[in-house]
Amino acid sequence: MGLEKKRICSWIKKNWAVVLVFCLVLLQSVVMFVAGDSIYASIHDNLELHILDYHLLAENNLFFSKDGVLPLLDGISRDYFFSEWNAYSWLYMLMPALYAYITGYLLKTVMGVGFTLLLAKYVLKERYEKYRSLLWLTAYAFGSLPLYSAFAWYFVSVPLVLYLVLRIYDTPHIKWYAALFFYPLLSYFTFFGVFILGYLLLAAIGMSIKNRKFCGRLFGAVPVLSAGYIVMEYRLFSVMLFSDVPTIRDTMVMADWSLGEVFAEIITVFTESIFHAQACQKYFVLPLCLIALILINLHLIREKQYRNILREPFNLTMLFILFNSVIHGFYGFEPLRSLIEGLVPVIKGLQLNRTLYFNTFLWYVALFLVLTKLWDKGREKLAAVLACIAILVIMVTPQKYNDFYNTCFNHFYEFVKGHESNNLDYGEYFSVSLMEEIKEDIHYNGEKCVAFGFNPAVLEYSNIWTLDGCISYYPQEYKEEFRKLIAPALEQNEDSRVYYDDWGARAYIYSASDEDIYSMLYKYDIKDKNLYMDTEQFKKMGGTYIFSRIEIANKDEKGLVHVGTYENDESLYTVYLYKVQ
Repeated sequence: MGLEKKRICSWIKKNWAVVLVFCLVLLQSVVMFVAGDSIYASIHDNLELHILDYHLLAENNLFFSKDGVLPLLDGISRDYFFSEWNAYSWLYMLMPALYAYITGYLLKTVMGVGFTLLLAKYVLKERYEKYRSLLWLTAYAFGSLPLYSAFAWYFVSVPLVLYLVLRIYDTPHIKWYAALFFYPLLSYFTFFGVFILGYLLLAAIGMSIKNRKFCGRLFGAVPVLSAGYIVMEYRLFSVMLFSDVPTIRDTMVMADWSLGEVFAEIITVFTESIFHAQACQKYFVLPLCLIALILINLHLIREKQYRNILREPFNLTMLFILFNSVIHGFYGFEPLRSLIEGLVPVIKGLQLNRTLYFNTFLWYVALFLVLTKLWDKGREKLAAVLACIAILVIMVTPQKYNDFYNTCFNHFYEFVKGHESNNLDYGEYFSVSLMEEIKEDIHYNGEKCVAFGFNPAVLEYSNIWTLDGCISYYPQEYKEEFRKLIAPALEQNEDSRVYYDDWGARAYIYSASDEDIYSMLYKYDIKDKNLYMDTEQFKKMGGTYIFSRIEIANKDEKGLVHVGTYENDESLYTVYLYKVQ
Protein backbone atom coordinates (compact mmCIF):
# COMPACT_ATOMS: atom_id res chain seq x y z
CA MET A 1 0.00 0.00 0.00
CA GLY A 2 2.82 2.37 0.94
CA LEU A 3 4.72 1.49 -2.24
CA GLU A 4 1.64 2.13 -4.38
CA LYS A 5 1.11 5.49 -2.71
CA LYS A 6 4.74 6.34 -3.33
CA ARG A 7 4.37 5.49 -7.01
CA ILE A 8 1.26 7.66 -7.35
CA CYS A 9 2.99 10.59 -5.64
CA SER A 10 6.03 10.12 -7.87
CA TRP A 11 3.84 10.06 -11.00
CA ILE A 12 1.97 13.20 -9.94
CA LYS A 13 5.25 14.97 -9.20
CA LYS A 14 6.55 14.11 -12.66
CA ASN A 15 3.28 14.93 -14.42
CA TRP A 16 2.07 17.80 -12.25
CA ALA A 17 1.50 20.10 -15.26
CA VAL A 18 -0.64 17.45 -17.00
CA VAL A 19 -2.65 16.96 -13.79
CA LEU A 20 -3.12 20.73 -13.42
CA VAL A 21 -4.35 21.11 -17.01
CA PHE A 22 -6.71 18.13 -16.58
CA CYS A 23 -8.12 19.64 -13.36
CA LEU A 24 -8.64 23.05 -14.98
CA VAL A 25 -10.47 21.52 -17.95
CA LEU A 26 -12.55 19.42 -15.56
CA LEU A 27 -13.37 22.52 -13.47
CA GLN A 28 -14.50 24.44 -16.56
CA SER A 29 -16.57 21.48 -17.74
CA VAL A 30 -18.35 21.07 -14.41
CA VAL A 31 -19.10 24.79 -14.08
CA MET A 32 -20.39 25.18 -17.64
CA PHE A 33 -22.55 22.04 -17.75
CA VAL A 34 -23.96 22.58 -14.25
CA ALA A 35 -24.79 26.19 -15.15
CA GLY A 36 -26.58 24.97 -18.29
CA ASP A 37 -28.72 27.73 -19.78
CA SER A 38 -27.53 29.99 -16.95
CA ILE A 39 -24.11 30.37 -18.60
CA TYR A 40 -23.19 33.94 -19.42
CA ALA A 41 -22.16 33.71 -23.08
CA SER A 42 -21.38 36.83 -25.06
CA ILE A 43 -24.36 38.15 -26.98
CA HIS A 44 -22.55 40.46 -29.41
CA ASP A 45 -21.52 38.63 -32.61
CA ASN A 46 -22.28 35.38 -30.83
CA LEU A 47 -25.75 34.54 -29.51
CA GLU A 48 -27.29 37.20 -31.76
CA LEU A 49 -25.48 35.86 -34.82
CA HIS A 50 -23.62 32.57 -35.31
CA ILE A 51 -25.08 30.46 -32.50
CA LEU A 52 -28.51 31.53 -33.68
CA ASP A 53 -27.60 30.51 -37.24
CA TYR A 54 -26.53 27.02 -36.19
CA HIS A 55 -29.67 26.62 -34.09
CA LEU A 56 -31.91 27.62 -36.99
CA LEU A 57 -30.11 25.30 -39.39
CA ALA A 58 -30.73 22.44 -36.97
CA GLU A 59 -34.32 23.37 -36.07
CA ASN A 60 -35.32 23.68 -39.73
CA ASN A 61 -33.31 20.68 -41.00
CA LEU A 62 -31.36 22.92 -43.35
CA PHE A 63 -27.78 21.74 -42.86
CA PHE A 64 -27.79 19.76 -46.13
CA SER A 65 -30.54 21.76 -47.85
CA LYS A 66 -30.03 23.14 -51.36
CA ASP A 67 -32.94 25.54 -51.59
CA GLY A 68 -33.90 26.26 -47.97
CA VAL A 69 -34.16 29.68 -46.34
CA LEU A 70 -33.69 30.80 -42.74
CA PRO A 71 -36.45 32.89 -41.10
CA LEU A 72 -34.56 36.19 -40.87
CA LEU A 73 -34.26 39.12 -43.26
CA ASP A 74 -37.56 37.92 -44.75
CA GLY A 75 -36.06 34.53 -45.56
CA ILE A 76 -32.42 34.34 -46.63
CA SER A 77 -30.82 31.55 -48.62
CA ARG A 78 -29.21 28.76 -46.67
CA ASP A 79 -26.10 29.21 -48.88
CA TYR A 80 -25.17 32.39 -46.99
CA PHE A 81 -24.47 30.31 -43.87
CA PHE A 82 -21.84 27.82 -42.77
CA SER A 83 -21.18 24.67 -44.75
CA GLU A 84 -22.39 21.34 -43.42
CA TRP A 85 -18.75 20.22 -43.79
CA ASN A 86 -17.66 22.64 -41.11
CA ALA A 87 -16.78 20.36 -38.17
CA TYR A 88 -18.15 22.83 -35.62
CA SER A 89 -21.53 22.50 -37.34
CA TRP A 90 -21.66 18.81 -36.45
CA LEU A 91 -22.11 19.62 -32.77
CA TYR A 92 -25.39 21.37 -33.61
CA MET A 93 -26.49 18.44 -35.76
CA LEU A 94 -25.95 16.06 -32.84
CA MET A 95 -27.24 17.99 -29.81
CA PRO A 96 -29.35 20.99 -28.76
CA ALA A 97 -27.78 24.40 -29.39
CA LEU A 98 -27.00 25.13 -25.73
CA TYR A 99 -25.07 21.91 -25.17
CA ALA A 100 -23.45 22.12 -28.60
CA TYR A 101 -22.22 25.57 -27.64
CA ILE A 102 -20.84 24.45 -24.26
CA THR A 103 -19.22 21.37 -25.80
CA GLY A 104 -17.62 23.49 -28.54
CA TYR A 105 -16.33 25.96 -25.95
CA LEU A 106 -14.66 23.18 -23.95
CA LEU A 107 -13.35 21.30 -26.99
CA LYS A 108 -11.68 24.51 -28.12
CA THR A 109 -9.36 24.24 -25.12
CA VAL A 110 -8.77 20.51 -25.58
CA MET A 111 -7.99 20.98 -29.27
CA GLY A 112 -5.71 23.92 -28.56
CA VAL A 113 -3.69 21.81 -26.12
CA GLY A 114 -3.68 18.71 -28.34
CA PHE A 115 -2.67 20.43 -31.59
CA THR A 116 0.00 22.52 -29.87
CA LEU A 117 1.56 19.44 -28.26
CA LEU A 118 1.41 17.58 -31.59
CA LEU A 119 3.36 20.36 -33.28
CA ALA A 120 5.80 20.74 -30.39
CA LYS A 121 6.56 17.04 -30.25
CA TYR A 122 7.44 17.03 -33.94
CA VAL A 123 9.50 20.23 -33.86
CA LEU A 124 11.35 19.62 -30.58
CA LYS A 125 11.79 15.86 -31.00
CA GLU A 126 14.06 14.60 -28.18
CA ARG A 127 13.82 17.98 -26.38
CA TYR A 128 10.06 17.54 -25.99
CA GLU A 129 10.40 15.60 -22.73
CA LYS A 130 12.76 18.22 -21.33
CA TYR A 131 10.19 21.01 -21.73
CA ARG A 132 7.11 18.82 -21.30
CA SER A 133 5.71 20.68 -18.28
CA LEU A 134 6.19 24.08 -19.91
CA LEU A 135 4.56 22.83 -23.10
CA TRP A 136 1.45 21.60 -21.32
CA LEU A 137 1.08 24.91 -19.48
CA THR A 138 1.65 27.21 -22.45
CA ALA A 139 -0.49 24.97 -24.67
CA TYR A 140 -3.31 25.24 -22.14
CA ALA A 141 -2.84 29.02 -21.96
CA PHE A 142 -3.25 29.22 -25.74
CA GLY A 143 -6.20 26.81 -25.78
CA SER A 144 -8.05 28.68 -23.02
CA LEU A 145 -7.90 32.11 -24.69
CA PRO A 146 -11.30 33.88 -24.93
CA LEU A 147 -11.57 33.67 -28.72
CA TYR A 148 -14.46 34.45 -31.06
CA SER A 149 -16.72 31.61 -29.93
CA ALA A 150 -18.15 30.17 -33.15
CA PHE A 151 -14.76 30.55 -34.87
CA ALA A 152 -12.56 29.49 -31.94
CA TRP A 153 -11.75 26.10 -33.47
CA TYR A 154 -10.22 27.90 -36.46
CA PHE A 155 -7.82 29.75 -34.15
CA VAL A 156 -6.69 26.72 -32.17
CA SER A 157 -6.23 24.58 -35.30
CA VAL A 158 -3.37 26.77 -36.55
CA PRO A 159 -0.72 24.50 -34.90
CA LEU A 160 -2.30 21.56 -36.75
CA VAL A 161 -1.87 23.08 -40.20
CA LEU A 162 1.71 24.04 -39.32
CA TYR A 163 2.36 20.44 -38.32
CA LEU A 164 0.92 19.12 -41.61
CA VAL A 165 2.96 21.57 -43.69
CA LEU A 166 6.16 20.60 -41.87
CA ARG A 167 5.44 16.89 -42.39
CA ILE A 168 4.87 17.54 -46.10
CA TYR A 169 8.11 19.48 -46.36
CA ASP A 170 10.19 16.90 -44.48
CA THR A 171 8.61 13.65 -45.68
CA PRO A 172 6.11 14.27 -48.50
CA HIS A 173 3.58 11.47 -48.50
CA ILE A 174 0.05 11.16 -49.82
CA LYS A 175 -1.33 10.73 -46.28
CA TRP A 176 -0.07 14.21 -45.31
CA TYR A 177 -1.50 15.76 -48.46
CA ALA A 178 -4.79 14.00 -47.76
CA ALA A 179 -4.80 15.32 -44.19
CA LEU A 180 -4.10 18.82 -45.52
CA PHE A 181 -7.00 18.49 -47.96
CA PHE A 182 -9.37 17.76 -45.07
CA TYR A 183 -7.88 20.43 -42.78
CA PRO A 184 -10.57 23.00 -43.86
CA LEU A 185 -13.04 21.00 -41.79
CA LEU A 186 -11.46 22.88 -38.87
CA SER A 187 -10.89 26.17 -40.62
CA TYR A 188 -12.72 28.91 -42.52
CA PHE A 189 -11.54 30.42 -45.79
CA THR A 190 -12.22 34.12 -45.22
CA PHE A 191 -11.03 34.06 -41.61
CA PHE A 192 -7.85 32.00 -41.94
CA GLY A 193 -7.75 30.03 -45.18
CA VAL A 194 -6.79 32.77 -47.57
CA PHE A 195 -3.93 33.84 -45.28
CA ILE A 196 -2.71 30.30 -44.63
CA LEU A 197 -2.56 29.82 -48.40
CA GLY A 198 -0.73 33.13 -48.78
CA TYR A 199 1.88 32.27 -46.16
CA LEU A 200 2.21 28.75 -47.59
CA LEU A 201 2.93 30.18 -51.03
CA LEU A 202 5.50 32.57 -49.55
CA ALA A 203 7.12 29.66 -47.71
CA ALA A 204 7.33 27.66 -50.95
CA ILE A 205 8.96 30.60 -52.75
CA GLY A 206 11.30 31.27 -49.82
CA MET A 207 12.49 27.66 -49.54
CA SER A 208 13.01 27.50 -53.32
CA ILE A 209 15.24 30.56 -53.14
CA LYS A 210 17.08 29.38 -50.03
CA ASN A 211 17.77 25.89 -51.40
CA ARG A 212 18.21 27.11 -54.99
CA LYS A 213 15.83 24.38 -56.01
CA PHE A 214 12.12 24.40 -56.86
CA CYS A 215 10.26 23.33 -53.69
CA GLY A 216 7.64 21.19 -55.41
CA ARG A 217 6.40 19.60 -52.20
CA LEU A 218 5.25 22.95 -50.74
CA PHE A 219 4.06 24.34 -54.06
CA GLY A 220 2.03 21.15 -54.44
CA ALA A 221 0.46 21.71 -51.04
CA VAL A 222 -1.08 25.01 -52.21
CA PRO A 223 -3.56 23.53 -54.75
CA VAL A 224 -4.32 20.62 -52.40
CA LEU A 225 -5.30 22.95 -49.56
CA SER A 226 -7.12 25.27 -51.98
CA ALA A 227 -9.14 22.33 -53.28
CA GLY A 228 -9.97 21.37 -49.71
CA TYR A 229 -11.38 24.83 -48.98
CA ILE A 230 -13.37 24.88 -52.22
CA VAL A 231 -14.91 21.47 -51.56
CA MET A 232 -15.63 21.97 -47.86
CA GLU A 233 -16.94 25.50 -48.35
CA TYR A 234 -18.63 25.10 -51.70
CA ARG A 235 -21.56 27.26 -50.57
CA LEU A 236 -19.29 30.21 -49.77
CA PHE A 237 -17.47 29.97 -53.09
CA SER A 238 -20.71 29.63 -55.04
CA VAL A 239 -21.99 32.87 -53.48
CA MET A 240 -18.65 34.70 -53.75
CA LEU A 241 -17.61 33.65 -57.25
CA PHE A 242 -20.57 32.26 -59.17
CA SER A 243 -23.46 34.45 -58.05
CA ASP A 244 -24.29 37.67 -59.87
CA VAL A 245 -26.31 38.94 -56.91
CA PRO A 246 -24.64 42.08 -55.42
CA THR A 247 -24.20 41.80 -51.66
CA ILE A 248 -23.63 44.28 -48.86
CA ARG A 249 -19.91 43.45 -49.11
CA ASP A 250 -19.90 45.40 -52.39
CA THR A 251 -21.01 48.63 -50.67
CA MET A 252 -19.34 48.33 -47.27
CA VAL A 253 -17.20 51.38 -46.51
CA MET A 254 -13.82 50.35 -45.16
CA ALA A 255 -11.75 52.34 -42.68
CA ASP A 256 -9.87 55.37 -44.00
CA TRP A 257 -7.25 56.27 -41.40
CA SER A 258 -4.56 58.90 -41.49
CA LEU A 259 -0.97 57.72 -41.09
CA GLY A 260 -1.10 58.85 -37.47
CA GLU A 261 -4.19 56.72 -36.88
CA VAL A 262 -2.53 53.79 -38.67
CA PHE A 263 0.47 53.81 -36.34
CA ALA A 264 -1.76 54.28 -33.30
CA GLU A 265 -3.79 51.23 -34.38
CA ILE A 266 -0.61 49.18 -34.85
CA ILE A 267 0.43 49.95 -31.28
CA THR A 268 -3.06 49.20 -29.99
CA VAL A 269 -3.38 45.78 -31.62
CA PHE A 270 0.21 44.86 -30.75
CA THR A 271 -0.47 45.54 -27.08
CA GLU A 272 -4.16 44.64 -26.76
CA SER A 273 -5.22 42.61 -29.86
CA ILE A 274 -8.90 42.93 -30.82
CA PHE A 275 -11.88 41.34 -29.13
CA HIS A 276 -12.40 38.68 -31.82
CA ALA A 277 -8.80 37.49 -31.49
CA GLN A 278 -7.97 38.19 -27.86
CA ALA A 279 -4.51 36.97 -26.80
CA CYS A 280 -4.75 38.53 -23.29
CA GLN A 281 -1.08 39.55 -23.61
CA LYS A 282 -1.23 43.14 -22.37
CA TYR A 283 -0.70 42.75 -18.63
CA PHE A 284 1.72 39.86 -18.41
CA VAL A 285 2.90 38.09 -21.59
CA LEU A 286 3.70 41.33 -23.44
CA PRO A 287 5.79 42.93 -20.64
CA LEU A 288 7.60 39.64 -20.05
CA CYS A 289 8.38 39.28 -23.77
CA LEU A 290 9.57 42.88 -24.09
CA ILE A 291 11.94 42.47 -21.15
CA ALA A 292 13.20 39.21 -22.68
CA LEU A 293 13.60 40.91 -26.07
CA ILE A 294 15.91 43.52 -24.56
CA LEU A 295 17.96 41.06 -22.50
CA ILE A 296 18.35 38.47 -25.27
CA ASN A 297 19.51 40.99 -27.84
CA LEU A 298 21.80 42.84 -25.43
CA HIS A 299 23.47 39.50 -24.76
CA LEU A 300 23.85 38.78 -28.50
CA ILE A 301 25.31 42.24 -29.08
CA ARG A 302 27.63 41.93 -26.11
CA GLU A 303 28.86 38.58 -27.46
CA LYS A 304 29.15 40.15 -30.94
CA GLN A 305 26.79 37.50 -32.34
CA TYR A 306 25.19 39.97 -34.72
CA ARG A 307 24.22 37.35 -37.31
CA ASN A 308 22.27 35.44 -34.70
CA ILE A 309 19.98 38.40 -33.98
CA LEU A 310 17.83 37.56 -37.02
CA ARG A 311 18.25 33.83 -36.48
CA GLU A 312 17.06 33.84 -32.90
CA PRO A 313 13.63 32.08 -32.90
CA PHE A 314 12.25 34.43 -30.25
CA ASN A 315 13.21 37.51 -32.30
CA LEU A 316 11.63 36.01 -35.42
CA THR A 317 8.42 35.26 -33.52
CA MET A 318 8.19 38.81 -32.17
CA LEU A 319 8.92 40.17 -35.65
CA PHE A 320 6.10 38.05 -37.07
CA ILE A 321 3.73 39.39 -34.40
CA LEU A 322 4.73 42.95 -35.30
CA PHE A 323 4.36 42.23 -39.02
CA ASN A 324 0.79 41.00 -38.54
CA SER A 325 0.02 44.09 -36.46
CA VAL A 326 1.45 46.36 -39.19
CA ILE A 327 -0.67 44.63 -41.84
CA HIS A 328 -3.74 45.23 -39.66
CA GLY A 329 -2.89 48.92 -39.26
CA PHE A 330 -2.12 49.66 -42.92
CA TYR A 331 -5.26 47.86 -44.06
CA GLY A 332 -7.04 50.95 -42.74
CA PHE A 333 -4.94 53.22 -45.00
CA GLU A 334 -7.26 53.64 -47.98
CA PRO A 335 -4.69 54.62 -50.70
CA LEU A 336 -2.61 51.50 -50.06
CA ARG A 337 -5.67 49.25 -49.77
CA SER A 338 -7.10 50.58 -53.04
CA LEU A 339 -3.76 50.06 -54.80
CA ILE A 340 -3.57 46.41 -53.70
CA GLU A 341 -7.22 45.74 -54.56
CA GLY A 342 -6.65 47.36 -57.96
CA LEU A 343 -3.70 45.07 -58.66
CA VAL A 344 -5.52 41.97 -57.35
CA PRO A 345 -9.29 42.63 -57.79
CA VAL A 346 -10.29 39.16 -56.57
CA ILE A 347 -9.32 40.07 -52.98
CA LYS A 348 -11.67 43.06 -52.85
CA GLY A 349 -13.96 42.60 -49.86
CA LEU A 350 -11.61 40.22 -48.04
CA GLN A 351 -10.42 41.71 -44.77
CA LEU A 352 -6.68 41.38 -45.20
CA ASN A 353 -6.10 42.68 -41.67
CA ARG A 354 -7.12 39.27 -40.35
CA THR A 355 -3.45 38.21 -40.45
CA LEU A 356 -3.63 39.61 -36.90
CA TYR A 357 -5.53 36.47 -35.89
CA PHE A 358 -2.33 34.40 -36.08
CA ASN A 359 -0.94 36.45 -33.18
CA THR A 360 -3.11 34.54 -30.72
CA PHE A 361 -0.85 31.52 -31.28
CA LEU A 362 2.37 33.47 -31.79
CA TRP A 363 2.20 35.24 -28.41
CA TYR A 364 2.24 31.88 -26.64
CA VAL A 365 5.02 30.58 -28.86
CA ALA A 366 6.96 33.66 -27.74
CA LEU A 367 6.07 32.98 -24.10
CA PHE A 368 7.25 29.37 -24.41
CA LEU A 369 10.56 30.45 -25.94
CA VAL A 370 11.17 32.90 -23.10
CA LEU A 371 10.40 30.28 -20.47
CA THR A 372 12.70 27.70 -22.08
CA LYS A 373 15.60 30.10 -21.68
CA LEU A 374 14.88 30.30 -17.95
CA TRP A 375 14.49 26.52 -17.85
CA ASP A 376 17.87 26.04 -19.55
CA LYS A 377 19.50 28.26 -16.93
CA GLY A 378 18.23 26.01 -14.16
CA ARG A 379 15.30 28.22 -13.16
CA GLU A 380 12.64 25.61 -13.74
CA LYS A 381 10.44 26.69 -10.84
CA LEU A 382 10.45 30.34 -11.93
CA ALA A 383 9.56 29.34 -15.49
CA ALA A 384 6.70 27.14 -14.25
CA VAL A 385 5.39 29.90 -11.96
CA LEU A 386 5.44 32.41 -14.84
CA ALA A 387 3.51 29.96 -17.05
CA CYS A 388 0.91 29.51 -14.30
CA ILE A 389 0.60 33.29 -13.93
CA ALA A 390 -0.09 33.56 -17.67
CA ILE A 391 -2.90 31.00 -17.28
CA LEU A 392 -4.32 32.84 -14.26
CA VAL A 393 -4.32 36.16 -16.13
CA ILE A 394 -6.35 34.58 -18.95
CA MET A 395 -8.81 33.00 -16.53
CA VAL A 396 -9.56 36.30 -14.74
CA THR A 397 -9.55 38.59 -17.78
CA PRO A 398 -13.09 39.98 -18.27
CA GLN A 399 -13.13 39.67 -22.05
CA LYS A 400 -16.22 39.40 -24.24
CA TYR A 401 -15.81 35.69 -25.04
CA ASN A 402 -14.43 34.55 -21.68
CA ASP A 403 -17.60 32.59 -20.89
CA PHE A 404 -16.09 30.68 -17.97
CA TYR A 405 -15.03 33.88 -16.22
CA ASN A 406 -18.27 35.69 -17.06
CA THR A 407 -20.39 32.79 -15.80
CA CYS A 408 -18.46 32.58 -12.51
CA PHE A 409 -18.38 36.35 -12.01
CA ASN A 410 -22.08 36.96 -12.67
CA HIS A 411 -23.27 34.10 -10.47
CA PHE A 412 -20.90 35.17 -7.69
CA TYR A 413 -22.21 38.74 -8.04
CA GLU A 414 -25.79 37.49 -7.75
CA PHE A 415 -24.90 35.38 -4.70
CA VAL A 416 -23.20 38.30 -2.91
CA LYS A 417 -25.68 41.01 -3.90
CA GLY A 418 -28.79 38.88 -3.59
CA HIS A 419 -30.22 40.01 -6.93
CA GLU A 420 -29.71 39.56 -10.67
CA SER A 421 -26.68 41.09 -12.35
CA ASN A 422 -27.40 43.51 -15.18
CA ASN A 423 -26.36 40.95 -17.79
CA LEU A 424 -28.51 38.28 -19.39
CA ASP A 425 -27.58 34.63 -19.32
CA TYR A 426 -28.25 32.26 -22.23
CA GLY A 427 -31.72 31.25 -21.10
CA GLU A 428 -32.76 34.78 -20.15
CA TYR A 429 -31.57 36.17 -23.47
CA PHE A 430 -33.55 33.81 -25.67
CA SER A 431 -36.53 33.49 -23.26
CA VAL A 432 -37.95 30.59 -25.24
CA SER A 433 -40.86 29.93 -22.86
CA LEU A 434 -42.08 33.54 -23.17
CA MET A 435 -41.79 33.52 -26.95
CA GLU A 436 -43.68 30.22 -27.16
CA GLU A 437 -46.38 31.61 -24.86
CA ILE A 438 -46.84 34.60 -27.16
CA LYS A 439 -46.93 32.39 -30.27
CA GLU A 440 -49.58 30.20 -28.70
CA ASP A 441 -51.68 33.17 -27.59
CA ILE A 442 -51.77 34.80 -31.04
CA HIS A 443 -51.95 31.46 -32.89
CA TYR A 444 -48.75 32.38 -34.69
CA ASN A 445 -48.62 30.98 -38.20
CA GLY A 446 -45.49 32.38 -39.82
CA GLU A 447 -46.51 36.06 -39.88
CA LYS A 448 -43.59 38.42 -40.55
CA CYS A 449 -42.36 40.44 -37.59
CA VAL A 450 -39.70 42.85 -36.34
CA ALA A 451 -38.13 43.39 -32.93
CA PHE A 452 -37.94 46.82 -31.34
CA GLY A 453 -35.72 47.38 -28.33
CA PHE A 454 -34.01 44.01 -28.45
CA ASN A 455 -32.21 41.71 -30.86
CA PRO A 456 -34.37 40.01 -33.49
CA ALA A 457 -32.32 36.88 -32.67
CA VAL A 458 -34.59 36.43 -29.63
CA LEU A 459 -37.57 35.99 -31.95
CA GLU A 460 -35.70 34.00 -34.59
CA TYR A 461 -34.43 31.47 -32.03
CA SER A 462 -38.10 30.53 -31.46
CA ASN A 463 -38.69 30.32 -35.22
CA ILE A 464 -40.57 33.59 -35.47
CA TRP A 465 -40.13 34.90 -39.00
CA THR A 466 -38.47 38.33 -39.00
CA LEU A 467 -37.84 41.06 -41.53
CA ASP A 468 -34.87 42.25 -39.47
CA GLY A 469 -31.75 40.31 -38.53
CA CYS A 470 -27.99 40.21 -38.24
CA ILE A 471 -25.70 38.69 -40.89
CA SER A 472 -22.54 40.09 -42.45
CA TYR A 473 -23.27 38.83 -45.96
CA TYR A 474 -26.65 39.19 -47.67
CA PRO A 475 -28.09 40.72 -50.89
CA GLN A 476 -27.66 44.46 -51.35
CA GLU A 477 -31.18 44.69 -52.75
CA TYR A 478 -32.66 43.64 -49.42
CA LYS A 479 -30.47 46.13 -47.55
CA GLU A 480 -31.92 48.93 -49.69
CA GLU A 481 -35.48 47.69 -49.21
CA PHE A 482 -35.03 47.44 -45.45
CA ARG A 483 -33.52 50.94 -45.39
CA LYS A 484 -36.86 52.33 -46.55
CA LEU A 485 -38.40 50.75 -43.46
CA ILE A 486 -35.97 52.42 -41.03
CA ALA A 487 -35.48 55.69 -42.96
CA PRO A 488 -37.38 57.83 -40.36
CA ALA A 489 -34.87 56.79 -37.67
CA LEU A 490 -31.79 57.14 -39.88
CA GLU A 491 -32.82 60.64 -40.93
CA GLN A 492 -32.67 61.78 -37.29
CA ASN A 493 -29.74 59.70 -36.06
CA GLU A 494 -26.53 60.27 -38.00
CA ASP A 495 -24.57 57.61 -36.10
CA SER A 496 -27.14 54.97 -36.96
CA ARG A 497 -27.27 56.16 -40.57
CA VAL A 498 -23.50 55.78 -40.99
CA TYR A 499 -23.56 52.46 -39.14
CA TYR A 500 -26.23 51.06 -41.45
CA ASP A 501 -25.26 52.66 -44.76
CA ASP A 502 -21.53 52.03 -44.42
CA TRP A 503 -21.87 48.51 -43.02
CA GLY A 504 -25.43 47.19 -42.74
CA ALA A 505 -24.87 43.78 -41.18
CA ARG A 506 -27.34 44.66 -38.41
CA ALA A 507 -30.61 45.35 -40.16
CA TYR A 508 -32.43 46.42 -36.98
CA ILE A 509 -35.22 48.86 -36.12
CA TYR A 510 -33.15 51.77 -34.82
CA SER A 511 -34.00 54.55 -32.41
CA ALA A 512 -33.94 58.17 -33.57
CA SER A 513 -32.12 59.15 -30.36
CA ASP A 514 -28.58 58.22 -29.33
CA GLU A 515 -29.88 55.74 -26.78
CA ASP A 516 -28.58 52.20 -27.07
CA ILE A 517 -31.76 50.17 -27.31
CA TYR A 518 -29.91 46.94 -28.17
CA SER A 519 -27.63 46.63 -25.15
CA MET A 520 -29.64 43.58 -24.02
CA LEU A 521 -29.27 44.29 -20.32
CA TYR A 522 -31.59 43.36 -17.45
CA LYS A 523 -32.32 46.94 -16.39
CA TYR A 524 -33.90 48.73 -19.29
CA ASP A 525 -34.77 52.42 -19.01
CA ILE A 526 -35.40 54.14 -22.35
CA LYS A 527 -36.48 57.77 -22.47
CA ASP A 528 -37.46 58.06 -26.13
CA LYS A 529 -40.31 55.56 -26.50
CA ASN A 530 -41.38 56.55 -29.99
CA LEU A 531 -41.12 54.12 -32.89
CA TYR A 532 -39.41 55.66 -35.93
CA MET A 533 -40.39 53.21 -38.64
CA ASP A 534 -42.28 53.53 -41.92
CA THR A 535 -45.34 51.38 -41.23
CA GLU A 536 -46.53 51.61 -44.85
CA GLN A 537 -43.22 50.08 -45.93
CA PHE A 538 -43.65 47.52 -43.14
CA LYS A 539 -47.01 46.46 -44.62
CA LYS A 540 -45.55 46.47 -48.13
CA MET A 541 -42.86 44.03 -46.95
CA GLY A 542 -45.58 41.82 -45.50
CA GLY A 543 -45.02 42.77 -41.87
CA THR A 544 -47.68 42.04 -39.26
CA TYR A 545 -46.33 42.09 -35.69
CA ILE A 546 -43.87 44.27 -33.75
CA PHE A 547 -42.36 42.64 -30.66
CA SER A 548 -41.11 45.43 -28.40
CA ARG A 549 -39.41 45.81 -25.03
CA ILE A 550 -40.54 49.43 -25.17
CA GLU A 551 -44.14 50.51 -24.63
CA ILE A 552 -44.47 52.49 -27.86
CA ALA A 553 -45.71 56.02 -27.18
CA ASN A 554 -46.75 56.88 -30.74
CA LYS A 555 -48.57 53.64 -31.56
CA ASP A 556 -51.77 55.44 -32.66
CA GLU A 557 -49.82 57.74 -34.98
CA LYS A 558 -48.12 54.70 -36.50
CA GLY A 559 -51.39 52.83 -36.94
CA LEU A 560 -50.59 50.07 -34.46
CA VAL A 561 -52.92 48.03 -32.28
CA HIS A 562 -51.65 46.87 -28.89
CA VAL A 563 -52.29 43.12 -28.92
CA GLY A 564 -51.04 42.39 -25.43
CA THR A 565 -48.31 42.68 -22.80
CA TYR A 566 -46.42 39.50 -21.96
CA GLU A 567 -44.10 38.42 -19.17
CA ASN A 568 -43.49 35.31 -17.09
CA ASP A 569 -41.33 34.07 -14.24
CA GLU A 570 -38.76 32.48 -16.55
CA SER A 571 -37.96 35.67 -18.46
CA LEU A 572 -36.65 39.11 -17.55
CA TYR A 573 -38.43 40.67 -20.54
CA THR A 574 -41.69 42.52 -20.64
CA VAL A 575 -42.80 42.24 -24.26
CA TYR A 576 -45.34 44.63 -25.74
CA LEU A 577 -46.86 43.11 -28.85
CA TYR A 578 -48.29 45.36 -31.56
CA LYS A 579 -50.05 44.58 -34.80
CA VAL A 580 -50.19 46.88 -37.80
CA GLN A 581 -53.69 47.88 -38.88
